[in-house]
Amino acid sequence: MDLSIHYSPKDHLQAFLLQWAWERRERVQLCPSWVISGSPAASPRAAYAGSPIPWWKAARHLQETAAIEDMSLSSCNLQETDLRFLSWCLCTRQRQHLCLRNSSIKTFSPELLRALLEQLAGTMETLVLEKCETTDAQVSAFLPALSQCSKLSFFRFSGNHIFMDTLKSLLGLMARLGHLNESIYSPSVESYGPTGNLDPDSFFQVLAGLAQDLGDVVTTPNKIQICPGFCHLCNCLLYYFRGADGSWVLRDEEFHNHGALAGSCIRCKPHHKSIMYPLWEELEHNLVYSNNYQFVLALTFAMEEINKTPALLHNLTLGFDICNVEDGLPTAFKNPFICFFGNYTVPNYSCISGNKSIGALTGPSGVTSAQIGTLLDLYRLPQLTIGPYDQALNDHRKFPGLYQMASKDTSIATAMVSLLVYFRWNWVGLLTFLDENGLWILPLLKEEMDKNRICVAFELAISIYGLSFERLWESPLRRRSLTRGSFHVLLTFSHHHPDVSRFTDFVKAVNPCKYPEDFFLARLWFLSFNCSDSESDCVTWQNCPRDASLDWLPGHIFGLTMSAESYNIYNAVYAVAQALHEMLLHQTEVQTIENRKETVPSPAQLHTFLRNTQFQNPAGDQVIIDDKRKLEADYDIVNTWNIPQGLDLKVKIGQFSPFALHDHQLSLSEDLVEWPIETTEPFLSVCSESCGPGFRKSLQEGKAACCFDCTPCTENEMANGTDMEQCVRCPDHQYANTQRNQCLLRAASFLAYGEPLGMALACMALGLSTLTAAVLGVFVKHHNTSIVKANNQSLSYILLLSLIFCFLCSLLFIGRPNTVTCILQQTTFGVAFTVTVSAILAKTVTVVLAFKVTSPGRRMRRLLMSGAPNFIIPICTLIQVTLCGIWLGTSPPFIDTDTHSEHGHLIILCNKGSFTAFYCVLGYLGSLALASFTVAFLARNLPDTFNEAKFLTFSMLVFCSVWLTFLPVYHSAKGKVMVAVEVFSILASSIGLLGCIFFPKCYIILIRPDKNCAHGFRNRKVPMHIKPS
Repeated sequence: MDLSIHYSPKDHLQAFLLQWAWERRERVQLCPSWVISGSPAASPRAAYAGSPIPWWKAARHLQETAAIEDMSLSSCNLQETDLRFLSWCLCTRQRQHLCLRNSSIKTFSPELLRALLEQLAGTMETLVLEKCETTDAQVSAFLPALSQCSKLSFFRFSGNHIFMDTLKSLLGLMARLGHLNESIYSPSVESYGPTGNLDPDSFFQVLAGLAQDLGDVVTTPNKIQICPGFCHLCNCLLYYFRGADGSWVLRDEEFHNHGALAGSCIRCKPHHKSIMYPLWEELEHNLVYSNNYQFVLALTFAMEEINKTPALLHNLTLGFDICNVEDGLPTAFKNPFICFFGNYTVPNYSCISGNKSIGALTGPSGVTSAQIGTLLDLYRLPQLTIGPYDQALNDHRKFPGLYQMASKDTSIATAMVSLLVYFRWNWVGLLTFLDENGLWILPLLKEEMDKNRICVAFELAISIYGLSFERLWESPLRRRSLTRGSFHVLLTFSHHHPDVSRFTDFVKAVNPCKYPEDFFLARLWFLSFNCSDSESDCVTWQNCPRDASLDWLPGHIFGLTMSAESYNIYNAVYAVAQALHEMLLHQTEVQTIENRKETVPSPAQLHTFLRNTQFQNPAGDQVIIDDKRKLEADYDIVNTWNIPQGLDLKVKIGQFSPFALHDHQLSLSEDLVEWPIETTEPFLSVCSESCGPGFRKSLQEGKAACCFDCTPCTENEMANGTDMEQCVRCPDHQYANTQRNQCLLRAASFLAYGEPLGMALACMALGLSTLTAAVLGVFVKHHNTSIVKANNQSLSYILLLSLIFCFLCSLLFIGRPNTVTCILQQTTFGVAFTVTVSAILAKTVTVVLAFKVTSPGRRMRRLLMSGAPNFIIPICTLIQVTLCGIWLGTSPPFIDTDTHSEHGHLIILCNKGSFTAFYCVLGYLGSLALASFTVAFLARNLPDTFNEAKFLTFSMLVFCSVWLTFLPVYHSAKGKVMVAVEVFSILASSIGLLGCIFFPKCYIILIRPDKNCAHGFRNRKVPMHIKPS
């Protein structure tokens, strides 16, 4: 693909567009094989702008392509390799025009530029080395090569500051070139003061020195010109050339005669036809004025549209005068006096006859409107301001005849804060002016910011009166210093207004032939389209492009779209026309009724009708003049794309409407926002980074609410959003994940039969209960043996049966708890162990009583013979059953859940209901065990072959040790481990009793039957009537 660019005002924009695309090459792809300008039939020319477009990579195409006669390198980041390439490239040797502008070459070797000019010496006609920071050494080096340029007709060397001696050598050489028609230079370094500004005295001394050295060599006026810069009044470039008498003369002195603007004869500045480049610097320096020129066109358009409408002001034609008000100067009232009265030396005297002014449009500066309003109010002349709504002009007592065309900005604070909320910018600085508008909007803005939790990082108020015009309106040349890598993104709010479609067509049709009296249009045409001069010293418009139009100009020079101020002008003209129309109708009715003569309407009479004016303009917009009935403004949100070379492209990215629903007031196309080149997403403007899910905001002490630390949520709390004030606690049946950003359902957990611990405990319980039953079977089978009979046979059976129940009751603790098992767990355990321990106590008491009986008739004998020890079991059991009954009656156990013992698990367990009752049951059981241990310990040394007092002592020692160990372990355990500890204690204590009491007897019965005999009894002196039971 080939991209062809014709070098016209549009080409500048297209070249900059190429640069813009190159800087965004990762997102925007242009794939031309070669970039040329001009049609195949015409002389081709190449234009490169920006920094850095790698055009040198297409060197092979340069040599294969037809000779390029014109090359312009503007604002390029040139390297020495680039000039070296230009010097040896074959197609360069036929170049006729070379332009290097805004490209620094001060660090280059002087020989490079000399070699390049030697290659071009035979063909070059135009050479521009502007603002290249050329050094004296480089100039001295290329002077011999420049002397060989015999066809050179135009040379521009402005913007390069060299010393006086070097400048004299350069001028002396250029003055002797025969074909040179025009050359432009900057003053030497000696012309500038210590601050870098041009010193007038030094400058004229330099001019005098140059005139003396040049002598009579120069004869053509334009051959050598010195350009010191811009005029401080009209912002036009100043040129000094040698006059016929050898003195330096300011070119176009008539144009710089800043007298009365109205009716003055403006002569266009002549320019040599050999220059082929638009004077963009001069146009950009006058950027504010060229943009304000749209106001004139909007005024003209509205006037012509009204004059062509027969239904409005029939038989009456509107006209206008334009005067420039010099803001803040002593002559501020000079031009207004001339416009209204024809002179300014004699107040209250008008030398203007015929047409009279009916009203005045002022602005866009509110300061200017306030100044001129004082004068207009003296003559009761209606004043309509075209600038933004100004609170300083809202005082009707001070400005009774002033009407603001702009809508009120009552919702601007809401609009701005809505944009901040959209981009989540909560740490912003406020920059306001110390005027009525700043003092009015600041509290509104702070109030809206407080509502949306947006903090003020800093607040800076600037006095607008202390700023110069240049600081308020930054020139395009200074704007270029804001690189694309800058962190600045310009988002502005402007009043939304409908498009006036006919205005664009009107602007396209504007030309100096249509409005020959418009001197600014003539100058704009001359600077934009390179119009050549003729012998009559006036512009011959036939020499300009025939189809030239203002839409050829880049958007930053002149915009076709009607601006907000131009729209206010459009409405102001229609408002005056409507009010004047109503006033004339009213006068006609009064004259008809009262037979009065026709009178000329005065401006003072217009106020009454102007205040009540309300109409719909041709664009369909409702216009209301009265401030009390004005509607709130809709706003367009505009993003300024900082395209290189200061071509600021304004793109509408959204809109804010205060009349829409609250959540739909702001509409934004975020993909249209031009962020800094390093980023593709909105940047952050926060005091503290947002707290992500799992964290909550913790305010920093002594700082704004937007400055906070991010604190992790505690256990079982979560935060599933950003910047949450508090974490949310998960319900009991849920738990927070490790990231603390969501609640998960807890898994039910209990001591189940299916898990290894539960299965092991269940198998132990069943196995031990079976073993106990086996021991019982052994005792039943050998019930006639001595060892069974000697150890109280019935109590042994009761003890073995209770141990079976002790082992089996542990199964109630395993498995998913329910209401029945929760009630049976502790009661069954308490009663079963009470029977067991009371049986042991009864056996111990029986042994003690048996060995304490020494003679018949004693009380011990009566107790033993009556079977009193056998009543111990039911009595002790009845007491325990009573305690369990009270427990179940007052606070029975119930199903409960434990959410703290195991993370992520919901442990289902039985709550004791009353820990007091539980410890009463356990304490009673412990007291029985302690009593049994004490009695058995006292009877441990009683003599007998089958005395089991020692085994009972040891078994109770094991039993008490197990349950004393159980208490601290049980209280330190959690969840199902606590249940497992209780089950293990039941099994351990039960097997301790079984093993210590019955395993020795089973050993004698099954393995040593020889010891199972009653010979021991015969050797003892025991009363014969006492039978072993």
